[in-house]
Amino acid sequence: VAGGISPVGQRRTHPTVVDLTALDHPTVFVSGGRRGLDLELSLDAHVGGTTSKPVLTGVARVVRGDYDFAGKRFEFDDRGFVTLATSPQNIRLNLTAVREDPSLTAAVRIMGTAAKPEVTLTSTPVLPSDEILSQVLFGRSAAQLSPLEAAQLVIEAVVLDVDVAPFGEQAWVGSQVAIGDVVITVDSPTVRCAMPLRAQPGGIGR
Repeated sequence: VAGGISPVGQRRTHPTVVDLTALDHPTVFVSGGRRGLDLELSLDAHVGGTTSKPVLTGVARVVRGDYDFAGKRFEFDDRGFVTLATSPQNIRLNLTAVREDPSLTAAVRIMGTAAKPEVTLTSTPVLPSDEILSQVLFGRSAAQLSPLEAAQLVIEAVVLDVDVAPFGEQAWVGSQVAIGDVVITVDSPTVRCAMPLRAQPGGIGR
Protein backbone atom coordinates (compact mmCIF):
# COMPACT_ATOMS: atom_id res chain seq x y z
CA VAL A 1 0.00 0.00 0.00
CA ALA A 2 1.38 3.40 -1.01
CA GLY A 3 -0.24 6.59 0.28
CA GLY A 4 -3.08 4.66 1.90
CA ILE A 5 -4.52 3.31 -1.36
CA SER A 6 -4.21 0.08 -3.30
CA PRO A 7 -1.60 0.09 -6.10
CA VAL A 8 -4.39 -1.17 -8.40
CA GLY A 9 -6.34 2.08 -7.91
CA GLN A 10 -3.42 4.43 -8.62
CA ARG A 11 -3.34 6.47 -11.80
CA ARG A 12 0.43 6.48 -11.63
CA THR A 13 2.52 3.38 -10.92
CA HIS A 14 4.37 3.52 -7.59
CA PRO A 15 6.79 0.91 -6.27
CA THR A 16 5.08 -1.37 -3.75
CA VAL A 17 7.47 -2.69 -1.12
CA VAL A 18 7.09 -6.29 0.03
CA ASP A 19 8.50 -7.38 3.40
CA LEU A 20 7.13 -10.76 4.43
CA THR A 21 8.63 -13.46 6.64
CA ALA A 22 7.26 -16.82 5.54
CA LEU A 23 6.53 -18.30 8.94
CA ASP A 24 2.78 -18.84 8.64
CA HIS A 25 3.40 -22.54 8.02
CA PRO A 26 6.12 -24.33 9.99
CA THR A 27 6.78 -26.81 7.18
CA VAL A 28 6.05 -27.28 3.48
CA PHE A 29 5.62 -30.49 1.53
CA VAL A 30 7.26 -31.17 -1.82
CA SER A 31 5.88 -33.99 -3.95
CA GLY A 32 7.39 -35.28 -7.17
CA GLY A 33 4.30 -37.30 -8.08
CA ARG A 34 5.28 -40.15 -10.39
CA ARG A 35 8.94 -39.35 -9.85
CA GLY A 36 8.57 -40.85 -6.37
CA LEU A 37 9.67 -37.81 -4.36
CA ASP A 38 8.01 -36.93 -1.03
CA LEU A 39 9.82 -34.37 1.08
CA GLU A 40 8.91 -32.24 4.11
CA LEU A 41 10.95 -29.07 4.65
CA SER A 42 11.04 -26.53 7.47
CA LEU A 43 11.26 -22.91 6.30
CA ASP A 44 13.28 -19.97 7.51
CA ALA A 45 12.52 -17.71 4.57
CA HIS A 46 12.16 -14.02 3.90
CA VAL A 47 10.68 -12.17 0.93
CA GLY A 48 11.74 -8.58 0.36
CA GLY A 49 12.03 -6.14 -2.52
CA THR A 50 9.06 -5.01 -4.57
CA THR A 51 6.18 -6.73 -6.34
CA SER A 52 8.01 -6.31 -9.64
CA LYS A 53 11.35 -7.45 -8.22
CA PRO A 54 10.84 -9.69 -5.19
CA VAL A 55 13.93 -10.96 -3.39
CA LEU A 56 13.79 -14.36 -1.70
CA THR A 57 16.37 -15.38 0.90
CA GLY A 58 16.58 -18.00 3.61
CA VAL A 59 17.00 -21.73 4.12
CA ALA A 60 14.72 -24.77 3.79
CA ARG A 61 15.84 -27.73 5.91
CA VAL A 62 14.89 -31.38 5.53
CA VAL A 63 12.48 -32.65 8.18
CA ARG A 64 11.88 -36.04 6.60
CA GLY A 65 11.18 -37.59 3.25
CA ASP A 66 11.93 -40.38 0.84
CA TYR A 67 12.63 -40.97 -2.82
CA ASP A 68 11.39 -44.01 -4.73
CA PHE A 69 13.88 -44.96 -7.43
CA ALA A 70 12.98 -47.94 -9.65
CA GLY A 71 10.88 -49.35 -6.81
CA LYS A 72 13.68 -48.95 -4.26
CA ARG A 73 13.19 -46.54 -1.35
CA PHE A 74 15.87 -43.99 -0.42
CA GLU A 75 15.40 -41.96 2.78
CA PHE A 76 16.49 -38.30 2.93
CA ASP A 77 19.10 -37.36 5.52
CA ASP A 78 17.62 -34.72 7.85
CA ARG A 79 20.90 -32.76 7.70
CA GLY A 80 20.11 -31.72 4.14
CA PHE A 81 19.08 -28.20 3.24
CA VAL A 82 18.30 -25.84 0.36
CA THR A 83 19.62 -22.27 0.28
CA LEU A 84 16.78 -20.17 -1.11
CA ALA A 85 17.08 -17.41 -3.70
CA THR A 86 14.87 -15.58 -6.18
CA SER A 87 16.43 -17.18 -9.26
CA PRO A 88 16.67 -20.97 -9.77
CA GLN A 89 20.27 -20.38 -10.87
CA ASN A 90 21.06 -19.17 -7.35
CA ILE A 91 19.10 -21.74 -5.32
CA ARG A 92 21.75 -24.06 -3.86
CA LEU A 93 20.98 -27.73 -3.15
CA ASN A 94 22.59 -29.87 -0.47
CA LEU A 95 20.52 -33.05 -0.20
CA THR A 96 21.35 -36.70 0.45
CA ALA A 97 19.05 -39.72 0.21
CA VAL A 98 20.31 -43.03 1.64
CA ARG A 99 19.35 -46.67 1.24
CA GLU A 100 20.60 -49.48 3.50
CA ASP A 101 21.03 -52.85 1.80
CA PRO A 102 22.65 -56.03 3.19
CA SER A 103 25.68 -55.68 0.89
CA LEU A 104 26.16 -51.89 0.95
CA THR A 105 24.84 -48.47 1.93
CA ALA A 106 23.98 -46.42 -1.17
CA ALA A 107 23.62 -42.63 -1.15
CA VAL A 108 22.27 -40.27 -3.81
CA ARG A 109 23.82 -36.82 -3.33
CA ILE A 110 22.08 -33.84 -4.98
CA MET A 111 24.20 -30.70 -5.16
CA GLY A 112 24.48 -27.73 -7.53
CA THR A 113 21.58 -25.38 -8.23
CA ALA A 114 17.86 -25.81 -8.82
CA ALA A 115 18.48 -24.86 -12.47
CA LYS A 116 21.36 -27.33 -12.85
CA PRO A 117 21.38 -30.02 -10.17
CA GLU A 118 24.40 -32.33 -9.90
CA VAL A 119 23.62 -35.92 -8.93
CA THR A 120 26.29 -38.30 -7.64
CA LEU A 121 25.91 -41.88 -6.46
CA THR A 122 28.21 -43.16 -3.72
CA SER A 123 28.36 -46.19 -1.47
CA THR A 124 29.98 -47.80 1.53
CA PRO A 125 32.02 -49.82 0.71
CA VAL A 126 33.18 -47.67 -2.21
CA LEU A 127 32.03 -48.98 -5.61
CA PRO A 128 31.67 -47.50 -9.11
CA SER A 129 28.22 -46.15 -10.05
CA ASP A 130 27.23 -49.12 -12.23
CA GLU A 131 28.08 -51.56 -9.43
CA ILE A 132 26.09 -49.53 -6.90
CA LEU A 133 23.03 -49.45 -9.18
CA SER A 134 23.37 -53.15 -9.92
CA GLN A 135 23.49 -54.04 -6.22
CA VAL A 136 20.54 -51.77 -5.40
CA LEU A 137 18.35 -52.91 -8.31
CA PHE A 138 19.25 -56.60 -8.60
CA GLY A 139 21.28 -57.50 -5.50
CA ARG A 140 24.30 -58.69 -7.45
CA SER A 141 27.31 -57.47 -9.44
CA ALA A 142 26.95 -55.82 -12.85
CA ALA A 143 29.11 -58.60 -14.31
CA GLN A 144 26.41 -61.13 -13.37
CA LEU A 145 23.51 -59.31 -15.07
CA SER A 146 21.68 -60.63 -18.09
CA PRO A 147 21.58 -58.43 -21.21
CA LEU A 148 18.02 -57.36 -20.36
CA GLU A 149 19.05 -56.42 -16.82
CA ALA A 150 22.12 -54.58 -18.13
CA ALA A 151 19.88 -52.57 -20.44
CA GLN A 152 17.56 -51.71 -17.54
CA LEU A 153 20.55 -50.62 -15.46
CA VAL A 154 21.62 -48.16 -18.16
CA ILE A 155 18.06 -46.82 -18.47
CA GLU A 156 17.83 -46.23 -14.72
CA ALA A 157 21.24 -44.55 -14.76
CA VAL A 158 19.96 -42.14 -17.42
CA VAL A 159 16.91 -41.38 -15.25
CA LEU A 160 19.14 -40.73 -12.24
CA ASP A 161 21.64 -38.86 -14.44
CA VAL A 162 24.76 -40.70 -13.28
CA ASP A 163 27.58 -42.18 -15.33
CA VAL A 164 27.81 -45.93 -15.88
CA ALA A 165 29.62 -48.09 -18.39
CA PRO A 166 27.95 -47.86 -21.83
CA PHE A 167 25.69 -50.65 -22.98
CA GLY A 168 27.31 -52.21 -26.03
CA GLU A 169 25.28 -53.23 -29.05
CA GLN A 170 26.98 -56.63 -29.04
CA ALA A 171 25.74 -57.44 -25.53
CA TRP A 172 22.50 -58.96 -26.87
CA VAL A 173 24.18 -61.34 -29.34
CA GLY A 174 23.70 -64.96 -28.29
CA SER A 175 20.96 -64.19 -25.79
CA GLN A 176 17.76 -66.22 -25.81
CA VAL A 177 14.20 -65.44 -24.79
CA ALA A 178 11.72 -68.30 -24.25
CA ILE A 179 7.99 -67.72 -24.88
CA GLY A 180 6.22 -70.98 -24.16
CA ASP A 181 7.83 -73.57 -26.44
CA VAL A 182 9.28 -70.91 -28.74
CA VAL A 183 12.91 -69.84 -28.13
CA ILE A 184 14.13 -66.64 -29.80
CA THR A 185 17.89 -66.23 -30.24
CA VAL A 186 19.52 -62.85 -30.92
CA ASP A 187 22.09 -63.35 -33.69
CA SER A 188 22.94 -59.74 -34.67
CA PRO A 189 23.78 -56.51 -32.85
CA THR A 190 21.03 -54.25 -31.54
CA VAL A 191 20.21 -51.50 -34.01
CA ARG A 192 20.56 -47.97 -32.64
CA CYS A 193 17.81 -45.38 -33.01
CA ALA A 194 18.55 -41.97 -34.49
CA MET A 195 16.53 -38.77 -34.38
CA PRO A 196 17.58 -35.55 -36.14
CA LEU A 197 17.88 -32.60 -33.77
CA ARG A 198 17.92 -29.98 -36.52
CA ALA A 199 16.00 -29.43 -39.72
CA GLN A 200 17.77 -31.19 -42.58
CA PRO A 201 18.16 -29.56 -46.02
CA GLY A 202 15.52 -31.01 -48.32
CA GLY A 203 13.81 -32.84 -45.48
CA ILE A 204 14.32 -36.44 -44.38
CA GLY A 205 14.41 -39.13 -47.04
CA ARG A 206 12.23 -42.18 -46.66
